[in-house]
Amino acid sequence: MPMPTESQIHPLKDGSLTIYKDGRHQYWTDDDTTKRPSVTTLTSYLSGDSFSAGVGYAVKQLNMGVDPKASTKDAAEEGNQLHADIETFIKSDGRTIAENPLFTSFYHEIGNLNWIASELFIYNPELLYGGTVDAIALSGDTQIWDFKTVNPESWEKYGSSLRKVKDSAQLAGYALALESMSSIYDIGQGYIAYILRDGSAVAIEPVDLDWGRKLFLGSKTVYDTIKGK
Repeated sequence: MPMPTESQIHPLKDGSLTIYKDGRHQYWTDDDTTKRPSVTTLTSYLSGDSFSAGVGYAVKQLNMGVDPKASTKDAAEEGNQLHADIETFIKSDGRTIAENPLFTSFYHEIGNLNWIASELFIYNPELLYGGTVDAIALSGDTQIWDFKTVNPESWEKYGSSLRKVKDSAQLAGYALALESMSSIYDIGQGYIAYILRDGSAVAIEPVDLDWGRKLFLGSKTVYDTIKGK
């Protein structure tokens, strides 16, 4: 069996399932020891016109004397820190408040929700993929959430138009896995929280999970076709 770097026990309606994840974001279980791709890998074929936007952003950074590679690295580190801060906040039942502008923005906007799970491993035993859900909240229906950090200038110019297709497919892929694995979490609604990197705002967008599922399954078909060639 592959050596795991992390493992979680996911509660099911009848029992539980131990899910493993390695450093390459591949997932497996005790019954399926083959390393399976993540939801984010399967949705990598979906995007808006992000290439031209990315080129424009890189050119602007260079004109300002900023290395776009360094800027991208800094953004990734900020995103990772935010996720870590939110995870700590949720798992401490809201007692641990990080001194981080991005977290502060999250906290003031949606920190008062009844968060019940964070950084939750999932696995689809039928379609054979895994992933990590950012958070689950209980507010009427059970809600699945994904947190994205975005550049304020990009958000002002494009909003969610470059991201919504891929992000909706990603969230729906998580929800589909929770359903397939008979998780205790019955998802009723999905939301993406776009958190601006300067901490100035949080834009919350609901996700049509049925539409997202169609996008996710379509992207997975492309992935399977390419990998099977």
